[in-house]
Amino acid sequence: MGAGRHSLVFPLTLIAVGVMLLLREFGYLHGDIVRYWPVLLIVWGLGMIWAARKG
Repeated sequence: MGAGRHSLVFPLTLIAVGVMLLLREFGYLHGDIVRYWPVLLIVWGLGMIWAARKG
């Protein structure tokens, strides 16, 4: 069950990044979103640690 959950994390992260970049291109988001990509890696890593501790 855990392996299936982890296999969705990477595709969902890519989709989220793509949506943010698309919204920025359409003018809905202002500023430099790309400079915050390390935060996504940190959140992803924390999510993996949290999932490992739960089960």
